[in-house]
Amino acid sequence: MADEVADVAKWLLFEASKSLNFFEAEASQLIGEALEIAAAAAAELERLLLREWETRSCDEAFWLCQDAFESCRGREEKARIGKVLHLLEAAAAGGQAWQGHRAACDSAASVLIATLNAALRAYRLSVRQLLSGVVGKVLEEPEVQERPKGRRRRVTRVLTRFGKQALQEIQKAGSCADASALEAPPSAEILASALLEAVSLASFCEASAQEASRFWASPEVGLCKEVLAAFSGAFESEAKSLCWALSKLHFEMRHSQEIKAAGARSMGNGCEGTLGSAVTAAVRFRDELLPCRDAGGNRLKAMATELARSHLGRSLAKLLVSAWTKRFSNMWRPPSAAWLEAALVADLALLAKLSQDSPALAPLQVLQKLLEVGGRDNEPAEIELHKARLATLLGHSSSRLVRIVTDLR
Repeated sequence: MADEVADVAKWLLFEASKSLNFFEAEASQLIGEALEIAAAAAAELERLLLREWETRSCDEAFWLCQDAFESCRGREEKARIGKVLHLLEAAAAGGQAWQGHRAACDSAASVLIATLNAALRAYRLSVRQLLSGVVGKVLEEPEVQERPKGRRRRVTRVLTRFGKQALQEIQKAGSCADASALEAPPSAEILASALLEAVSLASFCEASAQEASRFWASPEVGLCKEVLAAFSGAFESEAKSLCWALSKLHFEMRHSQEIKAAGARSMGNGCEGTLGSAVTAAVRFRDELLPCRDAGGNRLKAMATELARSHLGRSLAKLLVSAWTKRFSNMWRPPSAAWLEAALVADLALLAKLSQDSPALAPLQVLQKLLEVGGRDNEPAEIELHKARLATLLGHSSSRLVRIVTDLR
């Protein structure tokens, strides 16, 4: 066990070393010269113990993390994430146990990095296995494609019609054979459970980076802060991917009718917006999966819940904004400028219930600014700036939106 080797190494470094130094000094006086053999033997034994402790600790971290994340989700969820967090807590505070001993602190920093890497690797593997039956295209962020024109449009119609017919024939022929190969996506509750694990690990890394100076001395403290911050970002990236999977696999499937109304032209003046029912459904979806519960004074748990709700809200807002821009860009008869201004103000206010000041809202915010500046002929530079920003956000599909706004002005 790594702990047993650590105990021996600490005894040698902090207890036996005093007796060894005394023995070396007295023996040197007796023989009349420095006793270099004893010092070299002690240093070699120290290196051997630290190297053995580091190797065993890294191996144990790998197997413990793999075993924890291989357990089934459900009642064992809290236990398994608790095991991993306990392991990470010990590694994050590893520098304190070695009382500033340089070589030992270097080994402890290596153990911290290996433990974080083992946790991230095991978690990623468990999530990939969870989503193994999901088609990859479903998890990709949607892009608004520009509608083709003229001859290209007619050709596209023909190819699309033949493509649909061919697809129907293929589906008829292979429906029985492939039915067993299709797997249902994991439930929303299971994905939410994995999301909470990711944000718990990310929150732990962030909090540990802020408190690294309590356990580590220079120069290891700087390295540990950077490593913990990097792994916090990696776990947050995993959380964002799971939020997008929740949005696509469950919210979009359950509330397709509400999403279709996004960006659609209404008979009113636009003051009510087009996202009322979709945002209401999204807020309810988020609150049912990730309710705001009392963390019981547990700061890490409170941070994780808030972070999970924030990421899921951003993904849902991104999905609705994408649907909004796609529906609006396909309008053949653009609404009036007054309707669009009122609709943008109302929809952005609705989306704020899911996410505030998020990049997900940027396309609508840029459209709003473009509409405002478009009425002033003396600011062409600012107009071009907003056009370029919209092109960066939406790609080729932005040209249709720009033309709509330009025609309105």
